Amino acid sequence: MITWILLVLDLISFASLTLLHFNHNVAFQLVLMSVVYLLGKGFVFKDGMSIIDGFCGFYLLIAWMFNLSWSLIYWLILIWFGYKLLMTIVRFWEDLNNGKVLKKNEY
Repeated sequence: MITWILLVLDLISFASLTLLHFNHNVAFQLVLMSVVYLLGKGFVFKDGMSIIDGFCGFYLLIAWMFNLSWSLIYWLILIWFGYKLLMTIVRFWEDLNNGKVLKKNEY
């Protein structure tokens, strides 16, 4: 369950980056929440994936503060979040097929 919550927060962060990249009006709170979440995730969890999320948060902060937008970095981040989404779905599918996901009356 925590994996899905973190995935939704990642997708919200990516949505704020996408809105910022294409010069749409982005709410201050949305970008600030995304930056704090991604940087905090990079500092709290010391694994490789979270450190890359921290770099994504740093890029989001720089892009937001200075109104910068580099397409190459944006597309790399898009691939990164797509990879994380795909791996989460694959892991859930494997757990579902191996019986590791609890059924409704097995609490």
